[in-house]
Amino acid sequence: AGNVLLEDIHARRMRRSWAYMFQRRKDRMQYIGLYKRKQGVKWLPQLNKEEQATLQQLDEKLSFEDVVYFRSLADAELKKESLNAERRAEYEKSLQKNKKGIFGSWFGPKQTKEEEEQQRKALEAAPTIELSSEQREEIYRTIGYEDVVADIQE
Repeated sequence: AGNVLLEDIHARRMRRSWAYMFQRRKDRMQYIGLYKRKQGVKWLPQLNKEEQATLQQLDEKLSFEDVVYFRSLADAELKKESLNAERRAEYEKSLQKNKKGIFGSWFGPKQTKEEEEQQRKALEAAPTIELSSEQREEIYRTIGYEDVVADIQE
């Protein structure tokens, strides 16, 4: 009974160590990347044999809870990436459709209201960058924008 208690304490202490956290993060990043590629989406390359073996090893190494959690994270990333891929495809399609020469705006045919509306929608659907509040604050600090925001709020 004493050995079981000592093993439990050792396992808990190990889970709180920096080395364990670093290894878990490394495994998470690798697992999510491989799992997303395994799903067969068109914008990511397929897994080769070596990568499939690595994914299988990670499946065996990680706990059931970690595998479920990492897969849910990967699915969420794939969902976000698919929305961005659709927006990007629409944007590129509109750019190809509206491609004109240098003097096309002077001598070419005028756009109808429908074409102008489609072009406006395409520009609205252009890919956007989403930043976390920490990333936004870091950018503001870098360019010195934080002082301006503080002055406006006062």
